Formats: sequence, structure tokens, C-alpha cells
Amino acid sequence: MPQWFGKAYKGLHLDFHTPEFLPDAIVNFDPDRWAANIVRSGADYANIFAKCHYGISYYRTAVGHIHSGLKADLLGELTSRLKAAGVGVVAYYSVNTDLRASLEHPDWTQVDAAGKPLLTEGRWRDVCFNSPYFRQLMLPQ
Repeated sequence: MPQWFGKAYKGLHLDFHTPEFLPDAIVNFDPDRWAANIVRSGADYANIFAKCHYGISYYRTAVGHIHSGLKADLLGELTSRLKAAGVGVVAYYSVNTDLRASLEHPDWTQVDAAGKPLLTEGRWRDVCFNSPYFRQLMLPQ
């Protein structure tokens, strides 16, 4: 466990579930500006998205899907800048909820007793850890 973890009192969670039907939402990502704003907030640490509920990755990965509007490694760029500024980083990885994996692999989706997909908050779909999802997507990422 990192040394900063036991001393951290103020954290910042960048809630970044960003669908691709908003293609321009992330095109102008400026890691210097983002990091400066986080540092200015006084946060001891920040939760930075690695993968969101849409099943979209925000870092360079050979497995999975990187947000089509992202031209940089959001997780990596922010992590290096924040660490240099003394701010801890926690990578947020949506483990159970993955809409993209569920739609691309319906057999990976959690279903109810009637075989209908279990929906979380009406739009998200959860994957089943007894499916290949765990070994083919999650662990390799």
C-alpha cells in the first residue's frame, strides 16, 4: 500500500462515465490543466478513471476499447503529473458493470431467473464472473 494512503484525508473522485455518443467530450483533454485543477483543490488523492460503466478505457490498453475521442492516455498522463505534485492516485476500474462487454457478448451478461439481463439503474448491465469476461477482458486489462 502506498505511504500516502494512510495519511490521506481529502480525496477527489472524477466521475467520468463518458459515453461515445458524446464524441467531443474528451477530445480536448489537457492533462496539465486537469492536474493543476486537482492540485489546486487541495486533494490528497484523486480517483482517476481507467474503465467506466460503459466499458470504455481511458488508458492505452491492447485489450478492451479505448474512448474514440481520447487522443492521450488520460490515466497515465494524470497519474504522472499528480504523483510529481505529491497527490496520490487511485485507478477507478468498473469491475462488475460493463455495458460494452455485455452488448458485445450477451452470454457474459448477468440474467435473472427468467433469463432477462439484470439492469442496474435502468441502463447499465452487469457481467457475470462465471463467464469468460473475467479471464478474457478484466484480468488482461
